[in-house]
Amino acid sequence: MPATKPSDLVLIQGGQESYFHHERREIRPLLPQTATNILEIGAASGQTLRWIKTIYPNAVTTGVEINTGMIAELSRNADVAIIGSVNECMPRLKTYDLILLLDVLEHLVDSASVLLNVRRLLAPGGHILVSLPNIAHLSVVVPYAVPAPVHLSGRGHYGPHPFEVFCGGDGGRSHE
Repeated sequence: MPATKPSDLVLIQGGQESYFHHERREIRPLLPQTATNILEIGAASGQTLRWIKTIYPNAVTTGVEINTGMIAELSRNADVAIIGSVNECMPRLKTYDLILLLDVLEHLVDSASVLLNVRRLLAPGGHILVSLPNIAHLSVVVPYAVPAPVHLSGRGHYGPHPFEVFCGGDGGRSHE
């Protein structure tokens, strides 16, 4: 599988291609055999949900996206499109047997509480798939390598490890 290029991760100004139109096909080996109710938080235009429908054609897909400019495309690509912050949308969400958080946690102010809330949405026997950017990749390191003061407060990009909270301190072993 090809490595993700930095150009896949940044908005290309003036062009039609952008991060918001990226299918995350690299998750295919990690998907469960069956899924009937799928949630993606940070769904962008819903390209990944549209692709997932080819794997689970009878599944109901729900996409949550904060970018209001994505509503038309997300509505075409997901069965249910919800625009707003994760916390605002939580009361509208149901129970899901597959939840995707693909490169979204690092953008949240309080990713630990979001993970705890999302965990409550998981159906018994369900799966949560989380991906985080490779912090060693140049596209991540270079902005922090410039000689300027950088304050990492634990809020947003690369803060404390929310998985410890989410997994109950056991590295996820009790939730496998």
